[in-house]
Amino acid sequence: MNVPFVLIKLLAPKPCTLLFLLLMIPLDAAAQVNHQDSHIVPVVPDHIRHTFFTEELSEERMRIDLLKIELAKLIAQGLGIELVNDICSFKRCMADLFSGQSDLILFPSVSTFRSEYLDFLNVIKFDQSPLLFFIRKGEEQRLTKFSDLYNLNIGMISGYFYAEVFNDDKNIVKHEVAKPEYLPELLLSNRIDAFIAYWWPTAKQYPDIVIAPFRINIGDIAVVGLSKASPNYAYLKEHLPGVLNDILMEGHLERLCRELDAPCTPEALAYRPD
Repeated sequence: MNVPFVLIKLLAPKPCTLLFLLLMIPLDAAAQVNHQDSHIVPVVPDHIRHTFFTEELSEERMRIDLLKIELAKLIAQGLGIELVNDICSFKRCMADLFSGQSDLILFPSVSTFRSEYLDFLNVIKFDQSPLLFFIRKGEEQRLTKFSDLYNLNIGMISGYFYAEVFNDDKNIVKHEVAKPEYLPELLLSNRIDAFIAYWWPTAKQYPDIVIAPFRINIGDIAVVGLSKASPNYAYLKEHLPGVLNDILMEGHLERLCRELDAPCTPEALAYRPD
């Protein structure tokens, strides 16, 4: 894929990183994942492939991408294995994890569907960081409780998993778009009534769009999603948890968030493995 020059420059090997909240959404796949047999003797891989997606070139988004790269670098160093960073579109990233062409992804949203092809390591429970709904200024009272969603057309990013209570509710009319920058224009042109987001860094550009009173609890997010179809699954399943726990306990995630000024949530910063 063609990667903008500014992103290539930022993604060059430098001491930088990312925390991804964001949220990844399951592919609609009917095939079953071929899980690794438990009796297979783990073989040390010569590299691991870390997949991540990028959709917008906001400064905040790039800080998140850089945080992810640096965290993946620490994981690879802890394992003593070469790291390959694979930039891809969201759907291709998830397809690569499903098929085993990629080994892991950082900060995926946890869902029942994804558990069929991903092992979720170090799951963070979110209490202080709700999902937000954005609505036209002056129409805030149209969305004050969950049942109000049934009367509205809600914009969302195609493939994103926000929370099971939202994604799995077939009675909510959802308008899916490919990129987040499409949502405010759809809202202001009355083609949707509101849209859902983890955060919206360009909010200041749209004074006629405000946060609705109703919010919804964010779904759980894992620090690592490990592909069950990866040829390196057996080795990583055995060795990755210990390396990841050491990284978190030694405060490296907090350090990276601070150094990169990345948008890390209170739950992520306060998180300690059991």
